[in-house]
Amino acid sequence: MSTRTADQAVLLSRPYPTLAQLRAEILTDEALPLRRRQDIASACRSLAQALGQPLDAILAEPRQLRAALQGLTPAMAGLAPGRWRNILSLLRHALGHLGLITVPGRYQVQPSPAWAALLPQLPAYGDRYVLARFARYCTQSGLEPAQVDDAVLTTYLQDLEAQSLDQDPKRMQRDTAVKWNKAAERLPDWPQQRLAVADNRNTYALPWERFPASLRDDVQAWLDWLGGADPLAERDFRPLRPTSVASRKRQLHEYLSALVLQGEDPAEMPDLARVVTPTQAGKALRFFWDRAGGKPSVHAGQVTGVVLTIARHWAKLPADDIAEIKRMGKRIALHHDGMTPRNRARLRAVEDPTRRDALLLLPEQLRAEVVREKAPTVHLAQRLQTAVAVELLTMAPIRLKNLAELRLGTTLLRDHQGRMTIVLPESATKNHLALEIALPPSTARLVDLYCKSYRPLLGGGDWLFPGRTPAGHKSHDGLRSQIAKAIAERCGLVFNPHLFRHFSATLILQDNPGAHGQVQRILGHKTLKTAMTYYTGLETKAAFQHYDQQVLQLRGGASGLLPRRRRAARRGDR
Repeated sequence: MSTRTADQAVLLSRPYPTLAQLRAEILTDEALPLRRRQDIASACRSLAQALGQPLDAILAEPRQLRAALQGLTPAMAGLAPGRWRNILSLLRHALGHLGLITVPGRYQVQPSPAWAALLPQLPAYGDRYVLARFARYCTQSGLEPAQVDDAVLTTYLQDLEAQSLDQDPKRMQRDTAVKWNKAAERLPDWPQQRLAVADNRNTYALPWERFPASLRDDVQAWLDWLGGADPLAERDFRPLRPTSVASRKRQLHEYLSALVLQGEDPAEMPDLARVVTPTQAGKALRFFWDRAGGKPSVHAGQVTGVVLTIARHWAKLPADDIAEIKRMGKRIALHHDGMTPRNRARLRAVEDPTRRDALLLLPEQLRAEVVREKAPTVHLAQRLQTAVAVELLTMAPIRLKNLAELRLGTTLLRDHQGRMTIVLPESATKNHLALEIALPPSTARLVDLYCKSYRPLLGGGDWLFPGRTPAGHKSHDGLRSQIAKAIAERCGLVFNPHLFRHFSATLILQDNPGAHGQVQRILGHKTLKTAMTYYTGLETKAAFQHYDQQVLQLRGGASGLLPRRRRAARRGDR
């Protein structure tokens, strides 16, 4: 069951003001102390500045505010963490005071006696925190523990989404269900009804078991062919790496699932040749078009490429069929020459000298924080590990896979003079070009500190970035997330490891416009054309700056040719 009070229903019907209107209303609301009103008004201005929008362009509606705040860190807003928390707290207070949200971050209402009798029985703090918030929500809604069911949890999610600034309502609802069920299993006094646990994964891929065994066998044979499992098999290309084979498998899995979601019966898919005809391809590609909001997408182009590969080389469809699939793919694929607009926008943020310097100094900042502590801990080791990862990407912008898989004594070497070098053989690089990078002494010292005193706390083996077991390295996703989180929190940048490659090209071309040959060598591209395709345009701003300096210098030298203004004669000279 689910209920809302009459007061809540009235509040839900109120239209949402802009942040400017909210600020004006708060300033004239004498029910609040003057200082509180001034603090809220200041918080509104600071929030608008952080979002880069005027006050009257921001609607004080929870869903829109949540979307605007998603991923925004204090560093991105140019504020100290304490001030940022204060701004959000004041905003929640203002929204709650005006009745614009009914699910605050902190409830003033205490749990009902029935709830209060249950909550202390929870042994873990995390469980108590999540379920205490839910208990206060239920108390405010007039609901006792015995009345909680899936409908109540559904309404809780709806209210979290529409009436709170909680950054992840779906996760909060799911955590509530998980912890409720755990309490029901372990505590005899807890209500015994189980709650449905939502699956919040953003996926549409169906289990492979939904497809016929014959199709699964054909898929595996195709993947083996791509990966070169049989060295004698006929193939007109170099075998793909395991990571590339895994990508093709995922994209094919999504394509097959799209066919089923478009109404096709999996039982009618005996092999790959039957699912890559123009008719079937059209149905699946329509799914990806609709999923992208009726717009071309990079993903649709990637899926089309997989379908074409199968149709041409595996199923050996007629040329007319292949041409038809290619025609459809061109209409829904998003093509980019060079970097994507999103990556260009993220690089543009590094043009701010403050943020650029923060990124360049991040490894040293993290190192200094770590060594100030008395003794190494796992937490400090992870922080120094982040420093090492960022330092290596800055000084040697290799790909994330190569970074995560660095091994001491194998791909990260020390010579007899103490010099440290990254050595990547042909088999380890994407374009099959061997790469050797000599690291500066400062980088080597940071790696030495990490390896000597901190890496042992994170795992054994010879991996520079140990995984959960000595036999494995840290996962690519784990290392990527660790790096991106530190940069977002410390530098105020949305920055993934691969952007370091683009960042290095930017630094080179800003200092020396046209130095695409150096970019090619630093990034290990096979041809100059690749560097030109990706990075032409990055040097445009620097080229104009150089040109402007030339013009100003010439103009300064020529200024002596301008006619001089005659000075007015003094009276004594007349």
